[in-house]
Amino acid sequence: LGLTGTKLGCGEGGCGACTVLLSYYDHHLKKT
Repeated sequence: LGLTGTKLGCGEGGCGACTVLLSYYDHHLKKT
């Protein structure tokens, strides 16, 4: 994919860009 690192979104947690790094979806428990 050619990805080189992470990207800083808004830096405050308001835009939702960082939720990809902080969230994990458990397919067995169907919970985040």
